[in-house]
Amino acid sequence: MDGPLGTNATSRCTGGAIINGISSHAFFRALPQSAARRLARVAASSTARAGEILDRAGEKSAHVSLLHEGFAVATAMSAGGKATTLQAFGPGEMWGCVPHLLGRPLSVDVRAVVDVRLSKIPISALEDALGEHPAACRALAVNIARQFSRLAQLHLLGVERSDRRICGILLWIKESSGLHVPLTQALLATLLGTTEETVSRVLSPLKRRAVVSRSRGVVEILDPAGLKRILESR
Repeated sequence: MDGPLGTNATSRCTGGAIINGISSHAFFRALPQSAARRLARVAASSTARAGEILDRAGEKSAHVSLLHEGFAVATAMSAGGKATTLQAFGPGEMWGCVPHLLGRPLSVDVRAVVDVRLSKIPISALEDALGEHPAACRALAVNIARQFSRLAQLHLLGVERSDRRICGILLWIKESSGLHVPLTQALLATLLGTTEETVSRVLSPLKRRAVVSRSRGVVEILDPAGLKRILESR
């Protein structure tokens, strides 16, 4: 089982923790149980504290990462030397597949936003599974397509009003199951790559409309349907 959270604490795990974690991903559900268990046996179970780098830009990794719990962001440095959030990852999502397929190193830093738990799966083992089970190739392709679709949506929201951007990320968090810490204004700001002041300003009218509640910087989603209405409004 996982040890205490710490600086990229990593261990091998042959028990049910990794198997249960990877079985939540569509790619692994497309594999026979025996093949999924083989991947689980060679996967490294890892935990990290909020703020730690999980994978670093410029590295050509020998693994793909599957997030079980928590949230992470992919960031890149702008020309002005500022870290810009490009993508957010939630439970059940993977990263590292696309750089490997392109034969390139990772182009972004992936950083834990909250304490996280993940598995690092050797690419060689993943390739073997794909070669033996073609149905899993489609599941992996669908997963990558969905990530790019959500990435495009987030970029479109990036040029939208702040309230629509924040409603979009709130809905994504609501639909994810890995938030095991309080949803704070600071967390929202990190996921969106904006300031806490902007988040606070947008949340005030949402609170008046009883879409969210806010107490001492902690946000609770009260009306997901209300968030969707705001996103659908023009």
